[in-house]
Amino acid sequence: MTYEQLERYLDEDGVEYSRVESFLRVVFATNQFVNQQDGRASLPVLIAIAEGGESVDLCSSRLYDLRTAASPAAVCEMLAAINFQTRSFRWEVDRRDGEVRGTISARLAGGPLTHEAFRRLLGLMPRTVDFWHPVIQRVFATGTLPPA
Repeated sequence: MTYEQLERYLDEDGVEYSRVESFLRVVFATNQFVNQQDGRASLPVLIAIAEGGESVDLCSSRLYDLRTAASPAAVCEMLAAINFQTRSFRWEVDRRDGEVRGTISARLAGGPLTHEAFRRLLGLMPRTVDFWHPVIQRVFATGTLPPA
């Protein structure tokens, strides 16, 4: 897999992007999620090719800061519960600085990532973050988990 292939996919879909060092950067508008860093209803997604072209990784970093949560443990439990329910998307936590990020990693065993598969994975990022944001935000504010 190459960046040129991914750029071709984005161009064909009319998606605006920028090339930043060894990443492609796409910004999605969101309906519910508000970026804590700039207060905008937007989700930046970085796309990287890793492992010599054997993996395409998508990452939205600094979605939340655990240091601002009423109960970081409750937030982590909620994120783990969501991870259990989702297939491709993963919430990750960096205990060193409280960063919560969303990731998707597509391992390419049998050939390049198809345009349709890439489109599906890329669209999964904003849909997942937007869908779970109200629940996560409530746990952040109250420190209380919703019913299982």
